[in-house]
Amino acid sequence: MSTQDAAGRQQDRHPGNRACYVFGPRGQGPGCRCAGCTEANRAYNAHRDRQIAYGRWQPFTDADPIRQHLKDLSAAGVGRRRVMALTGISSGALSKLMYGQRGKPPSPRVRAKTARAILAIQPDEEVPPKFVDSTGARNRLQALGAARWPQAALARELGDVSVSTITAIMRGDRVTVRTDQAVRALYSRLWDKQPPERTADERGGATRAANHARRMGWAPPAAWEDLELDRPDGRPVEGWQPSARVRHRSVDLAEDAEWIMRTEECGLARAAERLGVPKDTLEHAMLRAAQQREREAAAEAEAEAAKVVQLPVHTEPADDRLELVPELEAG
Repeated sequence: MSTQDAAGRQQDRHPGNRACYVFGPRGQGPGCRCAGCTEANRAYNAHRDRQIAYGRWQPFTDADPIRQHLKDLSAAGVGRRRVMALTGISSGALSKLMYGQRGKPPSPRVRAKTARAILAIQPDEEVPPKFVDSTGARNRLQALGAARWPQAALARELGDVSVSTITAIMRGDRVTVRTDQAVRALYSRLWDKQPPERTADERGGATRAANHARRMGWAPPAAWEDLELDRPDGRPVEGWQPSARVRHRSVDLAEDAEWIMRTEECGLARAAERLGVPKDTLEHAMLRAAQQREREAAAEAEAEAAKVVQLPVHTEPADDRLELVPELEAG
């Protein structure tokens, strides 16, 4: 080992401050008594004695206002790293101040020097808030769910985030500005598009998404005005949701299924998945619809057969003998 390395290591072990004097270079004792650390301890005690003599010795202060100030800074976009850079306070010390340590709650007091350093940081007025209300993001994700987009597909489209992140956005009160902007861009891109349904898993996911949205009463994108999406009391347009009677009528369900099978050239099972109903339910609906059509056709035929063509009737006089003209009879 070189002398320079040894000197460097010796310097690292003896930083020359009071903390090393009290707790040692590793923070676990015994304290260091090198010249630098001893001098740092002497200077600290001299300053302490003078402040006590002048009645200005207040080494600790209430920690609650400091914690609140850190929260306000975070909401304004000033994160932990920025606070560390401006104050020189370590990440561990900030974490201990905010959340406590080793199962213990945060300390009710903090050193006055630390408090002054943190309170001196003021948020930049030009920095936008870090968090915003989640109403817009939540309504947009719910609308996409009503458009048959599964949460797993939305998570992938949003940038490979987890499904739990999508769930948290839809349930939370606030989201980051970055997340809100990402969801808005996602909605602008997908609101008029169908989810991928190339495989059985994708079709099943789309069906489950549609069923869940129906149970939750979520409105699809077509039912929303853009301004209403961002209002906490916003509502979709009136009449967007058909009544239960109309939604479950066999004729309507059969017509929808027939249209899907005709336009997509698919079978009954595929149409049932697209409509979000079991295959048996759709089969029964189509059978009842066919029976209804037969009854209506029979009723029309019967009504047609019962019609009687009425011809005009001309009444002949009872006595069809010609009356003699008096002038002829006299001649």
